[in-house]
Amino acid sequence: MHVEEYINNFYAIKFYPVRFKRHPDKFNIIVKNGALQVVIGTCLRILLEFFLTNPDASFGFIATPTIVEDFIEDKSNNQRYRIYKQVMQNFFGDQTFAHFADIKTSAYLMVNKSCHSVTDLVREMQEKFSDMYPEIFDLQFIQV
Repeated sequence: MHVEEYINNFYAIKFYPVRFKRHPDKFNIIVKNGALQVVIGTCLRILLEFFLTNPDASFGFIATPTIVEDFIEDKSNNQRYRIYKQVMQNFFGDQTFAHFADIKTSAYLMVNKSCHSVTDLVREMQEKFSDMYPEIFDLQFIQV
């Protein structure tokens, strides 16, 4: 797992099992049963650590669809997205963060309300990801 830093204290978590580091679908692979709680717990600890170190931090993720043998999950509103979204809303709430989602691409942002302009940061991240990955994303975040 690693965290990428973008503009204006925005961080994105990227997770894949270490043993699949060189696998082309490393972000899409499901690990053994029972690992989900460990993955989510690790992500939450990392986000919390970043937040405690940088109280202006905002976070986001793009939940990749699962690939298991011949089955490829739809990109839109996939299982990882639904689980991570619920966990982020439950764990972080809406007092400190404004939550935004693009269900079509399973993308999610938690924008720190201390940010000078929540809407500006959402627009900037929407443009940044769309520019970086035009073949994948045409993001349209809405507040949830």
